[in-house]
Amino acid sequence: MAFVILKSKGNDEDVVNIFLQDDKVSRMTVLKREGSIYGEDGTIYLFEGNDEAVSYVRAKRPASMIELDPEKAEKIYTKIKEENDNAEQGMGFVFG
Repeated sequence: MAFVILKSKGNDEDVVNIFLQDDKVSRMTVLKREGSIYGEDGTIYLFEGNDEAVSYVRAKRPASMIELDPEKAEKIYTKIKEENDNAEQGMGFVFG
């Protein structure tokens, strides 16, 4: 699955919310995280989907949302996936 990570400084919440409500964007997997957890300022958004959907996000993103460079994005993506896997394992332990 393709992904892109965008960063927002937080002073553009209305614009970001309108973007997130876009029909194509809202159909994607979108995770919002506090950037400081990953060494970034502002808020980060992970968008996952097929190549076409990710290309759409890149093309239509608000100017205030900055795409992270591929190296940083890959590190953050890996951390987020690890967190999700750990959370799923924990839920399995609780409800298993």
